Amino acid sequence: MKNTMKHKKKTKIARITKADLKQEIMHFFRRNVRNSYNYKQVAAALGITRAASKEMVLELLKMLHQQHFLKMEREGRYTLAQQ
Repeated sequence: MKNTMKHKKKTKIARITKADLKQEIMHFFRRNVRNSYNYKQVAAALGITRAASKEMVLELLKMLHQQHFLKMEREGRYTLAQQ
């Protein structure tokens, strides 16, 4: 008797490096200069759905704020700093 169950193929999840994600975030804010965004909005705009990647977005936003690339409009909302 043959097993008639079909096996699901595992799909590979594209893993993005921290450096690539940083570049994507910087590009996003350069394209969207006028508005401020929280980390969830940035992650959604970049198509990020995994919780670990969203945490990385939050970490990178804080780092870019410390590097004066972003400014914090109010708690948790970032916009592009004057360049």
